[in-house]
Amino acid sequence: MDMFPDAKRITKVNKNPTKLVIIKAVKTGGTRLVGDLEGNHIIYFDGKSDFYETKANVFNVIQNWEDYNNKNNKNVPLDVYAIKYITDLNKHCIANGPIADYLTIDTVTKFEEIAKTLALMDYKKTAMGKSFSESDITLLPMGAGYGRLRLAFKRLYDLLEPCYSKCLIFIAHPKASSITVDGKELQAQDIALIGKQKLLIAADCDAIGNMYRVKGRNVNILSFKSSQQDLVAGARPEHLQNAEIEISEILDDGTFVSHWDKIFIKD
Repeated sequence: MDMFPDAKRITKVNKNPTKLVIIKAVKTGGTRLVGDLEGNHIIYFDGKSDFYETKANVFNVIQNWEDYNNKNNKNVPLDVYAIKYITDLNKHCIANGPIADYLTIDTVTKFEEIAKTLALMDYKKTAMGKSFSESDITLLPMGAGYGRLRLAFKRLYDLLEPCYSKCLIFIAHPKASSITVDGKELQAQDIALIGKQKLLIAADCDAIGNMYRVKGRNVNILSFKSSQQDLVAGARPEHLQNAEIEISEILDDGTFVSHWDKIFIKD
């Protein structure tokens, strides 16, 4: 086998994002938006998800966890159940192919909390970790827990790869961060994740957009515009670069309409 094959020109490019982050404030319609995407499978971590009809399939982690414990007379912790679901989903998709065109994690903050539990479980299996009595891996001395969290997050993240054929979508909450520009402190918007998980997501995703509601209108905008006060927004696909897209609206008769065709354009 030739270890150094010839480099080749890139002649076919992805027009659409294969990994997308939507940063949105609470109760601005992010869950309803991804629920309106046909061919989507949502792993929903944030409680109830049955307020609206969906075109997507929704796996409500909390509801299914409660049903599982009740039916089997067990007391499996929520995070352990979620880890097992993601692990089993990965095995199923490796054997049978992707479960859907799109896979959505709602929210990535909850996904990180599950990774913390996985990191703690892994550490307690080690000789050093058997005597660790804390419930939070990040309390390990010298910041060692953050490295273990990063590895666990990456491990769970990689398990999602075989589960979709077109795009992995993360719903994220915003976090205010301080940055210094020309000696002045500015408040900037960031993803609500700990440390290097944010860097992993930001580097690996093709498009990161901030969703906000237009004042006085029932319209949501998904903005991919980069600025000094937005630390993560941006996009690689040409049609999304510095774009502001009307991604959803509620019509006068109460009908909810999404415009996913502006994100995932036809070839």
